[in-house]
Amino acid sequence: MTPKLKLFLLVLGAAFLSALITLFFQVSVYGGHYPKPILRGGWNMPATDFSTTNIQGAYPEDLSAQSSMPVNKMMMEDEVGMAQDSGMISEYYPMPPIYNRDDALDVDQRAEEMFASQSVVVSDVGAYLARNKDFIESVAGRVLSYSQGTQAGQGLFAKPISYGYLDARVPMDKFDEVNQQLGQNVQKVVYQTVSAHDVTGEVVAIDEQLQKLQDQLLEAELNHENAATDAEKRRYELEISRLERQIDSIKQNQQNLDQKIAYATISVSVANNEEYFVPTWRSSWANTVWSIFNSMSVAAMYIGLLVIYTILYSLIWWPIMFGARFVRRKMSKKTG
Repeated sequence: MTPKLKLFLLVLGAAFLSALITLFFQVSVYGGHYPKPILRGGWNMPATDFSTTNIQGAYPEDLSAQSSMPVNKMMMEDEVGMAQDSGMISEYYPMPPIYNRDDALDVDQRAEEMFASQSVVVSDVGAYLARNKDFIESVAGRVLSYSQGTQAGQGLFAKPISYGYLDARVPMDKFDEVNQQLGQNVQKVVYQTVSAHDVTGEVVAIDEQLQKLQDQLLEAELNHENAATDAEKRRYELEISRLERQIDSIKQNQQNLDQKIAYATISVSVANNEEYFVPTWRSSWANTVWSIFNSMSVAAMYIGLLVIYTILYSLIWWPIMFGARFVRRKMSKKTG
């Protein structure tokens, strides 16, 4: 092997190793992957996630605390103090009031919340969203959320994916009509679900609590009229004010629950490529070939980067190796 060839191979090896290290650093630190579609749509979840309700919120906090005082005081004050002194607990937090759910199974006329969600594939996302938005508003529905965007496809040369989302509330008697309309003129329905949540127990509980507070208010007003002293009148005035605030809170919760019963929730997520919903989806042999081409293009890109880095590092290593060889020769001559 001639000295020049040996020097050339040494420079090439050093440059190739440097290029490999640089490419590995680029991939590991900055990320060498390309954006991949993920399962979109916050509505794409079990139906129970839609209908998660908190019956405790139907009751004013002060009234709930009064009705559950024995539960909150499970530890005596002196026991709490002893526990704090001994380091068992750092601070005393009263337990939240316990609500024993009653589904009012004896009531024949049930009250339900309705939910529907779909994910569909269409050719024109913008036209689909605009058409169905207008249809929902034409049947006295309310569109609460509306969005549209694009993202890069999977692979270096993949086409961009258009997607959108629509969330609406529609009158209960228009629920089936709107749900069917959302599934028309689409290429494919990827996902569809319809669910219901019975809220009869909540309706009955709020009605009973409201009636109880109204009876207490009437009694307090009568006692205020018959009060003999100013102190008694003042006490009943405070009681009346407290009951009125609680009644207003109960009525607000009752109104919110009535709206949930009167209006159904409908959500739809839409895209022009099924790969947006299912990243591993392949529609046909053409899409498979396109995926293979994308993989090959990514591999070609990394090979091209490796070649470019090797050439650039060769320009750096060549004078270094040449200089080292020159110094080595000079040193050998002096020692010789």
